[in-house]
Amino acid sequence: AIELGGEERKIYDRLFAHASQKVHELHSSGQLASEHAVVMTFILRLRMLCCSSDLLPPELLAAAGSSARGALAAAVAAVGDAATQQLLVKLQEQAEDNCPVCLEPGGDAITRCGHVFHRGCIDLC
Repeated sequence: AIELGGEERKIYDRLFAHASQKVHELHSSGQLASEHAVVMTFILRLRMLCCSSDLLPPELLAAAGSSARGALAAAVAAVGDAATQQLLVKLQEQAEDNCPVCLEPGGDAITRCGHVFHRGCIDLC
């Protein structure tokens, strides 16, 4: 097993969630069998990331959101400081509540209607 640490683990998790969503979409639309090369490419990219994120195409890293600091700055700018603080407080308050999808504690995403989920669970739905 390969242990990924820090930022590479976060990139891997985001890339895996992105790939899972795309594969789910292909399966739902009945195109999975005809688009097997896409699935193989996702697997290849995930394996490449296990060696080094430098091996991935820059556009894929951007799509996977490799710059967490940049994404956070953009999100804060979009909703404002006060709203960001309210969201952080809500996440902290509901840290012990269970995600409605997987029934595990520790949600990390808030929907527009204010429900707390795991980001991966939302991506799978």
